[in-house]
Amino acid sequence: MSQFIEQLESREYKSVSLSNPTYLEMTSADAVVTGQLNMARKEQIFLVRVTKAGMVNLRLDGLTGDATLQLINDRNHNNRMDSGEVVQQSAKLLAADENISRTMPVGNYQVRVLQAEGNSIINFNLHYSTNPFVAANLQDQTGNDTASARDLSVPLGTNRTVNEYVGNGDSADVYKMVVTQDTKYDIRLSGLVKDANVTLSDANGNILATTAGAPAAKKLISGKLSAGTYYMTVTAVSDPTGYSLRVVGSAVRSTDLNLSARRVSAFNPIFSTTPIKAEKSK
Repeated sequence: MSQFIEQLESREYKSVSLSNPTYLEMTSADAVVTGQLNMARKEQIFLVRVTKAGMVNLRLDGLTGDATLQLINDRNHNNRMDSGEVVQQSAKLLAADENISRTMPVGNYQVRVLQAEGNSIINFNLHYSTNPFVAANLQDQTGNDTASARDLSVPLGTNRTVNEYVGNGDSADVYKMVVTQDTKYDIRLSGLVKDANVTLSDANGNILATTAGAPAAKKLISGKLSAGTYYMTVTAVSDPTGYSLRVVGSAVRSTDLNLSARRVSAFNPIFSTTPIKAEKSK
């Protein structure tokens, strides 16, 4: 199963009604429903139920115009799409196919297909299926220690998201982030099938922050990092799990926690035996 890095804009969504959705029965077999968007109906909402944690696969094709595909988790169950409830979206230009594949825990989710251009009549086919999470079917693309860490550097004003898995022989996923100037970072772990944590360390192996003990909905590290090299380590608590790791770099505020100056605990065991030196900004 291929992994991918997806660049996402930082945006807020106005509250949108999710009432009266069309229910879609998801199975491992690819199924399809057809629909149309027009001036009178600019969006369609579907409800899908994940009964066993795993991959949710969605695809829009046969498009006759520009449309956007969204996977939504109505966390507060108010039948509205509020800010922060879009789990993932695909919004390619023109009539290109839209795709979402995401590991999701058991639960009910909304799929929103919306018109992205004027009042055009847009026909579409929505394909949908789900596959139980099986780590053996995935290809690990992230190293297990600092020597083989995967680069996830996020300059000020940008963000990146990686979808991966950890567990079943894959003891840890380690990401290297080179910071060239003071930047506030929000490091969020989500899309968990089972519990996992992310730990932030400096170039000397000092643990600066960790989400250990936090509930699944609050796997977040936030604060300022000064110029240097840092490592983010994702580990499963017990069972293997898919996850999404999103890093957002923004301007520093006076109230931001200075992560670079913190020490949560001693040396991080995922560090290579080869000494690591902090990289200087150019």
